[in-house]
Amino acid sequence: MSFSSVSAFGVGVVVAVVLSVVATECSADSYYMCYDYSSNGESGYLYSQSGSVYSSNIDCSFTISVPSGSTATISVEAFDLESGYDILYIGGYSVTGTSTYTATSDVLVRFTTDSSVVRSGFRIYFEITPIFAIHVPCGTDYDTSSSYGVIFSHNNYGNDNYGNNIGCYDIIDPTVLFDIYCDEVELESGYDTATVETATGYTYSITTEGTWTNLQGPLRFEFHTDRSVTYDGFRCIFRPAGSSDSWSSLQALADDAEDRIQLDDSVSTGAIVGAVVGCIIFIIIIISCCVCCNSKNSSSTKFQTTTATVTSTPITTATTTSDTAVTSFTQPPPAEKTMDGIQYVPDQQQQPQMSPHEQQPQMAQQTPQPYAPPPPAYTPQDQKSSYPPPSQQYPPQQQQMSYPPPSQQYPPPSSHFTSEEHSHI
Repeated sequence: MSFSSVSAFGVGVVVAVVLSVVATECSADSYYMCYDYSSNGESGYLYSQSGSVYSSNIDCSFTISVPSGSTATISVEAFDLESGYDILYIGGYSVTGTSTYTATSDVLVRFTTDSSVVRSGFRIYFEITPIFAIHVPCGTDYDTSSSYGVIFSHNNYGNDNYGNNIGCYDIIDPTVLFDIYCDEVELESGYDTATVETATGYTYSITTEGTWTNLQGPLRFEFHTDRSVTYDGFRCIFRPAGSSDSWSSLQALADDAEDRIQLDDSVSTGAIVGAVVGCIIFIIIIISCCVCCNSKNSSSTKFQTTTATVTSTPITTATTTSDTAVTSFTQPPPAEKTMDGIQYVPDQQQQPQMSPHEQQPQMAQQTPQPYAPPPPAYTPQDQKSSYPPPSQQYPPQQQQMSYPPPSQQYPPPSSHFTSEEHSHI
């Protein structure tokens, strides 16, 4: 973009701002101190004088009229007075420079000067806007003292339908005459009802869009629904009877109010959801901490048990030298022995019975030992003592009765004995 284009754009913006200011000043009413004494419009400018400088020795007052249920915004846009001698008062307070004030009732502006120095004076802009009340049966109300406002059928109007089995009412308090304009109405005909009752006892049914005028307040709105079908609901705007505020301007305020109740409803819902999620997260954290603590305790117990086992194992191994060699490693079966010409092979599956005292070291050996590897495999040539010992015949000689008897051949020639053979033997 060239420099000339930027310059042209800047000039255009300045011109637009100037034109908007001029248009605002032209549309607003103009008032002058010591000439006008009160306002009669919704906005206007108040000047200290009509000329270039104000006069000496003046004491004038001006009233900014603020209707009931409205608010006034008063801005001092220009200020040039002889400090300490020429004084401007707004609502009883002296003004020392540009500033802004708000009020909900009539405001008195007073201007006094002395007999000497005069200057360019001041310029004040004021604007009157209604305080817009929000009423929601079975919901939240805002600024209910105002005679301007809107009433909705339910919370979150515009996003959700009204609920079932509703039975609520709301009261518009000011004791004034009202005009009512219901611009949005959608109810289940014959089952869901909305009514407005005046202070004089008249009741009007809200069934379609329409306008009612000069209704004596306070007003009582009632809303009832059944248990089945639901619709969008209704929206009714109210204002003081005979107000110069147009319905279109109040509809814009009603749209803002609708956004407000939708936002408040979403915030409250979000707060509830956030609280629930926070509680769930807190519970999960507590459970996780408990599980971690239990795991640590279990690991500590296992470590202590392993330490105790490892500590006691060397003692058992040290006290059982020869027994350990026999019981811990698999030995080859003993050589076949003969007794009186009978070949006898010991049963390899049969294990000699041991006393509980002898079994305890063997049970301790079953625990895996993280120590040095076992000694080399057993070889009969390296073993100094054979089993059974050569000096002792197997079975031992001191056994009184051997099996089978030496005088009898094993097994018998015949596997069956008759009664005669048995008696003969």
